[in-house]
Order: sequence, then structure tokens, then C-alpha cells
Amino acid sequence: MLYSNEFDYSGWYFDLRFYNYGYGLLLSRYFRFQFQIVKFIDEYQFNKNDFSNEEIREIKYQSAKLFRSQLTNNEQLLLYYNSITPLGGDWNINNYIRKYKLIKNIILPQVFGYSPVEWVRNDLSMDPIEEIDFFEFKDKIYG
Repeated sequence: MLYSNEFDYSGWYFDLRFYNYGYGLLLSRYFRFQFQIVKFIDEYQFNKNDFSNEEIREIKYQSAKLFRSQLTNNEQLLLYYNSITPLGGDWNINNYIRKYKLIKNIILPQVFGYSPVEWVRNDLSMDPIEEIDFFEFKDKIYG
């Protein structure tokens, strides 16, 4: 998995100067804020007497969907790029990208480098049924 501590980063251009200055400095605050919003949604404790587990999952998904609706397609693409780096690995360790489909609206031809489709197949090990519903532009991928 790309976010594992065991991943070999030797072939990657991972220059910490990029993250300490310029865009990395600006974007780090942005990604941390997004992460805290999704973490709040995911960890919120409902009264189990008022809602079933299925209702709680649906409320959390709809809340995350509302959050996702505030992100442009390009912001979702940036979130994808962040999530496949060591600095953004917590998105995947906590399963937020997958559970809430946070990159559902990526326009796949805009992606450079590691394809989200390949990432979903290889690193997230999604079954084909879940994979088909993961991206909005699935007809462009699966025909």
C-alpha cells in the first residue's frame, strides 16, 4: 500500500523542501482541516437507542457527502494526491477515502501519475462491485 511505512519511496521525488515551503506550507493546513472535519463525522457518537447501526452509517455517509459536495473536482484530485503520499496516509489508514467515497468526482483524464483506478484496484483491494460505484465517471472507465 502506498501509505504503509514499509513502502519503498526511493523511486519517488519526495523532497521535504517542497512541504516546508511554498504550496506544501499552504496546503498542509487545508488538508489537516479537511481531515479533522471527516474525522469528526466518523467518530461522532450517536445515541444507539435513537438510531440503528445502519441509520448511523447512512447519516455519517450523508454528512461526508455534504462535505464532499463542497470540494471541486480539482480539490478532490488534490486530496487523492495527498492521500497517496506519506504525509496523507492517515486518510487511508482510517479508511476515510474509501468509506465516504471522498474522491468520487475526480475527472480521471486529468490525473497524472498513479491512476486512481489502479490505486483502488491494487492498494485498496476493492471488489469489482464496490469499485464500479466508487467513481462518478464510471461509464468512461468501464464502458
